[in-house]
Amino acid sequence: MRRRRTPPFVAGGLAALLVAFATACASAPPRPYEPRLVDVPDDEPYQHPFSNVQFEPRAGVLVRSDIVAHDAEGLGVSAYYRSPMFGATAEANFYPGTSHDALTDAEVGAHVRALERAVARSLPGAEVVERGEDTWVVNGADLHGFHTGYALPRVGDVDEPMESHLYVFPAGSWYLEFRIMYPADMSDDVRPQIARFLGAQWWSEAE
Repeated sequence: MRRRRTPPFVAGGLAALLVAFATACASAPPRPYEPRLVDVPDDEPYQHPFSNVQFEPRAGVLVRSDIVAHDAEGLGVSAYYRSPMFGATAEANFYPGTSHDALTDAEVGAHVRALERAVARSLPGAEVVERGEDTWVVNGADLHGFHTGYALPRVGDVDEPMESHLYVFPAGSWYLEFRIMYPADMSDDVRPQIARFLGAQWWSEAE
């Protein structure tokens, strides 16, 4: 199958790191790991320890709240953002997808479907209203990715229609994933901000 070229924002040497990580996982029984908050000053960017991906304090109108590491090594990391002005929340996730040099189309397709199922489980009543793949501007570069949009009649105890959007970008052997949620009646105001959120600075070009 066709492989995707590793984009310039992923640091060299990650393939060997991922092979070691995958081998360790395969040779030992899985160990539970509790996600942990990463201590980062609110006004400073967080640099992913294995690449030049970074999470800035602001991404468009969204302000970063927490950084969470999902494994002991810090390979998978999430940054959470919010915008009180629009009642919007968002997250940016960067995590390994394969021990090979690049993800295959089959791997990417299976992962996107798995994410869609996970959203359906976490957001009961969510209805898919948009689905497709396209090219979006991310950090000033054109990246091919996948988008799924959802309409929700309510979220938890909030009896108000909401919109939720999932964007997934294969990045060499990694995934860059974004999720955005906001009140449906703010759609006209927030939709233009989604492009600014995706297009924010997510990695250092100096690497």
